Amino acid sequence: MGWSTHHPTGLIYCALQNCYRGYTLITNSRGQSASLVDLQGRICHRGHCPEGISYAYLLPHGHLLLRTNSGPPVEVSFLGAHNHDGRARPPGVSDAVLELDWDSNLVWAYRHPMLHHDFERLPNGNTLVLLWEEMPARLAAQVQGGFKSDGDDRMLGDMVQEVTPEGTIVDEWRA
Repeated sequence: MGWSTHHPTGLIYCALQNCYRGYTLITNSRGQSASLVDLQGRICHRGHCPEGISYAYLLPHGHLLLRTNSGPPVEVSFLGAHNHDGRARPPGVSDAVLELDWDSNLVWAYRHPMLHHDFERLPNGNTLVLLWEEMPARLAAQVQGGFKSDGDDRMLGDMVQEVTPEGTIVDEWRA
């Protein structure tokens, strides 16, 4: 996907023999909409989220599963302790993974200030989410290399959570 100064909007080129039949879901990073586009470049449907859409997946029943845009820096909790030192969240985090129906109504939400990157709806209806979490200092001290940014001594690791439709965490895996 790119931007053309000669064709600011609309379909520029389509080789049907190289295309899958159907629609393409397009989201603009830091935008508030997701568009279903047909092979002629027509927008056939548009979903909207006032919290922003970092990116989204179209679920089989037509709902949109999305990660919201990054919010402003906020104080967050790490490992159960409140962060009083005013350090900002790392870049690329989002506030929520949301499910919207065809009319952009909120169906489901999982909110956490350290959500980042990908997420996945499982066949059982649960959702996998990826989170940053601060690593314990004793473990972080064993890691060789790397660099510090902005004087921040924290080391963040990944945690995957499996969340039910009711919002219960049923499993966690720490990297």
